[in-house]
Order: sequence, then structure tokens, then C-alpha cells
Amino acid sequence: MALARSRLHIVDATPDDAAGWDALAVMSSRGEAFQSHAWSEHKRRAGWTARRYRMEDAAGPLAVVSLQERDVLDSLVRRIPGPLARQSHLPPLAGRLLYAPTGPVLLKEDPASVRLVVRGLRHIARLRRAALMVVDPNWERDGPLARVLGDEGFSPSRRHIQVSTTGMQVPLQPDDDAQRRLLNENARRNLNRARKAGVTIVRLDSTAPQDTLDEALASAYRMWVEIGERKGFAQHLRAAEHHTSAQRDLVRSGVATLWLARHDGLDVGHAAVYRCGRRAFMFQAGEGAAQQKRVPANFLLQWSIIRWAAEAGFDVYDMGGVDNHEAPGIPTDEDHPMWSVFRFKIQWGARPVQFCGPYEYAPWPLLGGSLRAAWRLRDAVRRG
Repeated sequence: MALARSRLHIVDATPDDAAGWDALAVMSSRGEAFQSHAWSEHKRRAGWTARRYRMEDAAGPLAVVSLQERDVLDSLVRRIPGPLARQSHLPPLAGRLLYAPTGPVLLKEDPASVRLVVRGLRHIARLRRAALMVVDPNWERDGPLARVLGDEGFSPSRRHIQVSTTGMQVPLQPDDDAQRRLLNENARRNLNRARKAGVTIVRLDSTAPQDTLDEALASAYRMWVEIGERKGFAQHLRAAEHHTSAQRDLVRSGVATLWLARHDGLDVGHAAVYRCGRRAFMFQAGEGAAQQKRVPANFLLQWSIIRWAAEAGFDVYDMGGVDNHEAPGIPTDEDHPMWSVFRFKIQWGARPVQFCGPYEYAPWPLLGGSLRAAWRLRDAVRRG
């Protein structure tokens, strides 16, 4: 389809093969794991419709976007007890919800191209009769890219979907000595302690035997549940099969690697690291409580990831967020509930980054307003 009075063409790339899609959506400089073919197919199995688009002009692709689509009535009614929730299909009378996790992925970043891409998103929203389109790109807040969203009719969303809107980005250095100079004294000391204690590190990628990978994923999930119980978020965790199947899909597709720290024959720490263009992104990590006080295994784990990422050609290692829905923004003092996480990550020489967060566009304001009102009502009921 061509966008009227512009040079933009929008191509439905949903049927494209995984390798061809990921070459643009994941491997390009601003690629994102959550825009990968594997992630959209995982969400499709969870009940969403997967739609992938390529936006291009005469010179070639400008951006790609993977959208998760669901009819609004279907999304809301599924949460209501009774026979209506068991209907296999409901008509799209209230429009559709479209969500681009950490997307779109820009392939060109000049102002004219970005503006065309955002207009293309609006066109897709109208084409799919969206009540609301939500995009959630990792673009820095108050930067030129985020300003284009505002200029072109998108507005900041009041509902955050991703857990965090921040990042802690470690610049990767060409050799160990240069990288070590970014560490503070505590990180260097604990790194040496972990080595002397005999901690070993295992990295699992797409070549790992299936049984080995499944066993490692189960071990990582057990640690994650333990961390959730310790930190108070266990009730929000998805079931083991849903969580581990997503990680398995990403590892198998080459988008993710799974890391384990071992001590005395036990798995004592883990991390899931995603490929996001020139950035290696730590999606999840943690240690078991019993081992945490005995040996600082996580320090050798993080150092191993940093040096692997540098050797693999990444520019930055993003250690992930330091905020959440209840406490947004980069911590500035110890009153912030994520202060200890921030302190751990800053000692590696990480630069705090605040992303713009989700933006939304309602092609038909009445439909969009109705969906927002339904969300507010549902949230109020949940709060009791």
C-alpha cells in the first residue's frame, strides 16, 4: 500500500521468513529483541494476532514494526467470568488494540524519514481500525525522535506496559584493562573474590542441546521465583511454561543467550541477554538467596557477559532498568525502592538512560476514549 501524497510504501511483511525479518528488526543498528519474529510468534500463541510491516521509500526500507493485535472486546471480555469469556471470537465492534513492543525499529534516522515512518504508523492504525495504537520505542526522552511522535499526533500513555522505562548502559571497551578501568573498587574486589571461590560461567545459545537448555531454563525460573518472593513481586510472575517457552523461543532463534553462574556444582546466578542491534540487553538476572552471601557470583557473571558482548561486536551492554511502574524514573537517592539495583549497576561504569516510554494514537477519539475509560474502570475494580 502507498501512503497518499508521500513517498512512503507500507509492505505487509507478516509472511516473510524469520531470518529476513530479523535481519532488519533485530540485527540492524537499532534492532530490538521484542520486535523479532520469534517474539511475535510467541505472542500469537498467547492469543494475539501477529502483524509485521516494512515501511520504505524509493531508496529502500526506512523502518520495520511488529505489532501485536487484539480486538478490544475480546481483550476486555476475556477477564469477565462466565460464558461470554469462553467465546472463540467476538466481533471487532469496539475496534482493535495494536501494540508495538520496543518498536518501531528505525533503519534511517534523519528527521524527514522518521516523520514519514510515524505517519505510516498512523496509516496502519486507521487501516486496522484501531481504537488505540501504542508504540513503545527505546528512544531517549526529550530527544528528537520522541518529539516527532508528539508532533505527529501521538501522546504519552498513562499506562506503562514494559516494567521499566530506564536503562543502564555500559560502554564496551576493546580490551580487559580498558574495561576494568570503568569499574569501581567494590566491583573489582568482588570480581576477584568470585574467581578465587571457583565460580564458573556457562553460556547457552541456539546450539545448546535441547535437554541442556530446558534444564537451564528451569533452573533460571526457580531462581527468578525465589527472587520474586524475596522482593515482593512473585504474584506478578507468569506461569513457568509461559515464561520458559518465551525464553526458549528467543534462544533457539539466536536472539537471546542464557547465562548461568555455578559454584560447588549448583546454579547460583543467571542472566538472560537479548540481542538488540548494537546493544546487548540484559532482560533478566539474579542470584539465589542462599548463595548470595557466600560468594559474589553475580560479579563474575556480569563481567563475563560484558567481555563476551565486546568480543561479539556490540557497542553497549545495557544492564536493564532501575525503575518500575510504582517508582518511575532514574533513582536520585536511597529513598527510591530501586536504589540498591541502581548502585549495583552504576559500579560497572553504566550511564543511566531515561527512555520516552509508551506513546499512543487514537484514529477515532471516541473509540480511543472508550478504551481508556474501560481500562480505568478495570484498574479500579482490581484495586478493590
